[in-house]
Amino acid sequence: MDKPELYNGYDELSSYLKEQKNLSYRGFLLLHQDVIVHSSPILDNWNRMDAVWAKRYLKEAKELYPNDFADIREKVCFYFAKLMATPGYL
Repeated sequence: MDKPELYNGYDELSSYLKEQKNLSYRGFLLLHQDVIVHSSPILDNWNRMDAVWAKRYLKEAKELYPNDFADIREKVCFYFAKLMATPGYL
């Protein structure tokens, strides 16, 4: 049984993580950017909004794929490092 939508965009995140074979935080952002931007109350600080969604992505990924979580988290942190963002938010 699926969880009820916990926040705007939860269904898109959950579906992405369940349906994609090769998980990618960047892929999720690109595929669902409209939902992310329109559902986020944090529009004045893009880094903070990105960190919020990265945490959501990682939290759901950890629940769905506990055995692969270390690799998934490393990919997300690498994405942040490439953008010169601080993975310490995660």
